[in-house]
Amino acid sequence: MSIPKKLPSLPSTQPSSAEAEAFIGGAPNKEVYPWEHQDVRSDLLVSMSTRVPEKLMLQMEWLLSKSAGRRLHARQSKQTFVIEAMEAYVRKELTKRGVPSDRQ
Repeated sequence: MSIPKKLPSLPSTQPSSAEAEAFIGGAPNKEVYPWEHQDVRSDLLVSMSTRVPEKLMLQMEWLLSKSAGRRLHARQSKQTFVIEAMEAYVRKELTKRGVPSDRQ
């Protein structure tokens, strides 16, 4: 019995983009980001204490004072302002890195 010198070639079929994404999406080593963990709650607010330069704080407070008439709870407006600014920055940085910020 002789050993064949060349193995038969398989037909080359390229998966569609959707098939490739579905395959990758089901891969066991797919990266799961910390914010995608099943125990992360969207209704839980955590405290973050940070130091802010006085000039920046005064600028933010000035901006808030100019828009105070549009908000019902002036006490919450500073918190809302900071959260919205942070969310916009984080979304931008994640997008730059090719990471979907709204994936679940």
